[in-house]
Amino acid sequence: PIDLDAMLEQWQLGLCACLFGSFCGTLGGQLRMCSLAFVGKTALLLQGGGWAFWIGGQGLNQVAILLAPATVAACVTFSSSLLCNALLAPWVLKERLSLMHGVGVLLLSLGGTAVTWASCGSDPFYTWPQLVELPGRPPFIALGTLAVGAALTLLFASARSGSLGLVSFAYLFALVGATDFLVTKFTLQLLRLQVVEDDLSLLPPSGITSVLSAVMIGLHVSVFGFQVLSVYYRKALQSVPLFLGSGAIMQISLCGVFFNEFNFTPLQATVFFVGVCLVLSGLFVTSRAAPTEDSDIEDEEAEDVCGLPALSKSFESESIAPSDASPTYKMTSSEKTMKNGGAIPIIS
Repeated sequence: PIDLDAMLEQWQLGLCACLFGSFCGTLGGQLRMCSLAFVGKTALLLQGGGWAFWIGGQGLNQVAILLAPATVAACVTFSSSLLCNALLAPWVLKERLSLMHGVGVLLLSLGGTAVTWASCGSDPFYTWPQLVELPGRPPFIALGTLAVGAALTLLFASARSGSLGLVSFAYLFALVGATDFLVTKFTLQLLRLQVVEDDLSLLPPSGITSVLSAVMIGLHVSVFGFQVLSVYYRKALQSVPLFLGSGAIMQISLCGVFFNEFNFTPLQATVFFVGVCLVLSGLFVTSRAAPTEDSDIEDEEAEDVCGLPALSKSFESESIAPSDASPTYKMTSSEKTMKNGGAIPIIS
């Protein structure tokens, strides 16, 4: 039998872990974005601090995954990360929070809250017989096949165009992140059973737990790689909500179907559908909120990045005088695209 009082306490811990993990992870990502404008000790300090905050946030997220249902952990992390991103970007990155950004964040937050309410009745813990049945369910197999097929299509299109656009990167990031979320929750459930289960016949095989633990670590490394690349899409008020929103939708869909958390009443189903529509609307509004190229140039001329001496000023402080005969360097189209946060060039 489930102790309801203990379950409520675990929910509170899980939600607190989500909130603090989102703050640390968002601050870490923005500090790493900020470091791209600097060289030397300043860049290293910002990079080191950014990774420290991000790793701390990921550790708190692991606690949230264990203590809360998958759909709730995904939505609360997503909504709180959006709020932290909107509050921190003007301060850390000196970005302007426009009206469109505000509307997008509002829609995304309302949608995440609605999905959380509709999904909050699920039991976050499973027995070994229940876990064994989850991977073979037809709805999950169909959804997983569709998700992987879409990812392969995007990779093929990106290989032909020679660059990985923001939307394509966001989808791949979301799929890898959702898979990592699913495997992590499954593995943590196995580890929990190893600790709390007294009946040996209901314990999962230790070999399966070891294999899934290794897969989980591999997926963590993959997510780490996507985090490294994500900072090159440097408009945080545009890219971060897109990454978070697409990741939340993928985690809710993939993990919700896998863990069979969509046992809704008609009211819950309606609220869940409305919440998903609000999230998709928020993603559209946020993606349309990017500043124009002219305003980018004006912003760069008006103020330094992160409120510190920018990279160009660091070069000005060097004692090397430029030669009049030296040719003027011009950025290639790929470099301009990278600078503006549009795509990652694919090197063939």
